[in-house]
Amino acid sequence: MSMRLRAVAMAAAAVLGSGLISGCGDGETTPVLLRSGTTLGVAWYLWAWEQKGSLCMWTGTPAGPDGGDITPPPNAVTGGQCDYTDTYPAATYYMGAEGGTDGKDDFTVSLVFGPLPSDATHIKVATQLTLTTQPFPSGKGLPTGRYWVWVDSYVPPASVGSVLDVPQPLDDQGKPVAFQIF
Repeated sequence: MSMRLRAVAMAAAAVLGSGLISGCGDGETTPVLLRSGTTLGVAWYLWAWEQKGSLCMWTGTPAGPDGGDITPPPNAVTGGQCDYTDTYPAATYYMGAEGGTDGKDDFTVSLVFGPLPSDATHIKVATQLTLTTQPFPSGKGLPTGRYWVWVDSYVPPASVGSVLDVPQPLDDQGKPVAFQIF
């Protein structure tokens, strides 16, 4: 993963961290588990909900997103964001989370994710890797749109090519789609 993408993800996690997740209040929907899995022996869970008019996507445990009474285990994949825009210095249209350890306190797993407009059926994340996006589940209080998740080793294999500094949403014909504020 490029140093720039790692830096953006880590800065956003630090700035937007626990205050947003633990500051739940008015206008919040029930968190919905979007995806989960195990990568390199590290379990991960990606949750989404709306809070005060903005979308939140955050890692967590099977019980829910990190924060409040939910504490991830050591070396869990952690990170997330609310308010997917380019308004704030550390905010962006996508987010990353890291976890696992190689025994030298270096991460082993990276998870990158974000929301997309309904017509963005794919997203190019590296020169040799384009992912299919998924629609947000309907009837769960989430916005209309799609989301994407890329989970891999912290340093992706050479087979994916060069990681793009800014992932590129694409439509069914492979044409670029602009990011959307969520």
